[in-house]
Amino acid sequence: MKAFITTILIIALILLMLDCSEKVNQPTDLPEPGSINPDTTYVMITPAWTEADGITFDRPTDVMIGYDRFVYVADRNNDRVVKLTLAGEFVESYQIPNPTQIDQDRALDLLAVNDSSVVLRRSFREGGDFQVVYTAPDVPRPPPIDDTTYAVLFGIAASPFPDKTYSISNFYLNEIYRFDSGDEYVDVQVPSGNAAGRVAAPVAVNSFNIRGQYYIGYTSGRSSFAVQLIEASTGQPVIPFSDSADIYLTTVNGHKDIAVDDLGNIFVTMAAASEVWKFSRDGQLLLRFGQDAPPEDRLDNPRGIDAYQQYIYVADTDNNRVVRFETSTSPQQ
Repeated sequence: MKAFITTILIIALILLMLDCSEKVNQPTDLPEPGSINPDTTYVMITPAWTEADGITFDRPTDVMIGYDRFVYVADRNNDRVVKLTLAGEFVESYQIPNPTQIDQDRALDLLAVNDSSVVLRRSFREGGDFQVVYTAPDVPRPPPIDDTTYAVLFGIAASPFPDKTYSISNFYLNEIYRFDSGDEYVDVQVPSGNAAGRVAAPVAVNSFNIRGQYYIGYTSGRSSFAVQLIEASTGQPVIPFSDSADIYLTTVNGHKDIAVDDLGNIFVTMAAASEVWKFSRDGQLLLRFGQDAPPEDRLDNPRGIDAYQQYIYVADTDNNRVVRFETSTSPQQ
């Protein structure tokens, strides 16, 4: 009997040692970049997408690749969201007044915000049109023009998990809010402030599932911490602030949107510079592209951006088109 008990204890001890030997990733661990070729560049794929369903794009402000593997474009001045195949073929469109940012949740519902500070949802299960699910309170302007109001909602990001929650950015109240699956306000997800893990005048907000962790990425209009990536449940910044972190030094370049690829690289549209900037997962500037091309291929006030496989999709707003870039890696000598 003693020998049997001793054997059980030894087995339990071995299992405990094996379990303790496994390394557990911290919530803010981004994936290792693997083998990075310093000669990687991004080449524009031609022709660009300039129309859908026979209608020319008019100031497209966002582009998003959904979980259903379709491309969605917020065609702002045409009052529509356009659905395309990955090859750019028209599928269908949905009418929304002046959409500014769009996203899709894991239930395949589409979410959008527009210039009227309205959140709209299109149910995948029910189909039909977008329905208004939330309208932000007006923010009065200070005297002497206090009879007009600001549009306050600029960005929306669905949770990357199947809970159907989402985040919206309030530009003039300097906060990012979390809403539940019933489109009800829950709490402040990112509080106001000019510091790492806080936000001032948030523009775009996006969500990412990186190694099973939920991250929020956002850009700010009035902050020394202009582009940030935080762990959603704790609010902890992924990239610690330092004077050498290039990603925190971008306030003069009109940043508009943020995307993260499968390697943890961060892409930001810089509207004023008419470029896309690529940062490493530790915030170092790796590459700028969008102006190193013939005049007809240069970006002009790009807004929305998304990353999918080896492609970068950009809403090239003032050129009234959607462009795609593909990675091009020169062979090592």
